[in-house]
Amino acid sequence: MALTMKHIKNALDHLGRLRPARLNLSAERDFSLREAVLFMAPELMKLKELGFTTRELIAALTEREIIIKAPTLNRYLSEYQSERIRKPEPLDETPPEPAVVSGGSE
Repeated sequence: MALTMKHIKNALDHLGRLRPARLNLSAERDFSLREAVLFMAPELMKLKELGFTTRELIAALTEREIIIKAPTLNRYLSEYQSERIRKPEPLDETPPEPAVVSGGSE
């Protein structure tokens, strides 16, 4: 089953964390299950940190017509976490302090 933005919006509403100013939820296209989960991953991870179980998240998603099994959800969330960890930190643009050279003539 192809998932639409309607499914994702509905699930985010249900999860209680919809932020239209930050997310582009106006695109009308089909999403794969993986894309949908990765799109919702920040909110799903927050809910897991708050103590929601994978089973509870699956139940909430299923209520909104996003059908996923526990191993698949866990794999996609792990993928999201590893991608987030792999992204390099922004480089510090400040130049290093110049080395102090003692210039005494002996």
